[in-house]
Amino acid sequence: MRRSMTFALLAASLAGALLLAPDQAQAQNAFTSPEGRFTVNFPVQADKSFNQHEHSSLTGYMADDGNVFYIANYIDYDSPITDVQEELEGTAEATAAQLNGKIVSKNFVNFTRGPGGPRKSMEFTFDSTNLTGSGMVIAESRRSYLVVGFARKPYNGVNEINRFLSSFRITSGGTGGGGRGAGQP
Repeated sequence: MRRSMTFALLAASLAGALLLAPDQAQAQNAFTSPEGRFTVNFPVQADKSFNQHEHSSLTGYMADDGNVFYIANYIDYDSPITDVQEELEGTAEATAAQLNGKIVSKNFVNFTRGPGGPRKSMEFTFDSTNLTGSGMVIAESRRSYLVVGFARKPYNGVNEINRFLSSFRITSGGTGGGGRGAGQP
C-alpha cells in the first residue's frame, strides 16, 4: 500500500517536471527548504509543488536549465517507514520507470551530510532513450528524500548533476513528517 502511494506521488511530481519550460532565471546558491529541513544548490529558480495523498504528502522543488532537470522532493508519511530497502529501491525504480528508463547501477550507502547521524540511502543511475541521470533516495523515520538530476540526450550533464547531488544537505535531525498535511505550503 505504501509503495503504491509513493509511486503515485512520484509520478505526479515527475510529470510536472517534464512539463516545465526551461527557466533561465538568475542562479541560486544554497536553496533552503525550512519545512523540508534541507539545502541544495539549484542552478536556476526552482518551482514548488505539493501533492497530498491519504497517508502521505509530497513536496517537490523542480528546476530546468534547458539541458538538465533538477528535482529535490520529500515525502512525509503518517507512520514510520518499516521497510527501508523497499522504500529506497522502490523510489529509485519508480523514478526510472516514470522517465521510461531503467536503473543501470545502484549503491547502498549511509548518507552523512547533516546532523542526526547517518541515514540509510541509495545512490543510483538510470538511462532511457531520451534521458540519462542519477540520483539518491534517503530514508529516515517517516520521511523519504529523492534528489535527482537528468539530462536530455545527447547531453549527459554528469558534471552538473554530480554538483547538484553533492550539494544536498539535511539541515536538522528529526523524525521526518508531521502526519497528514505535514510540509504543506
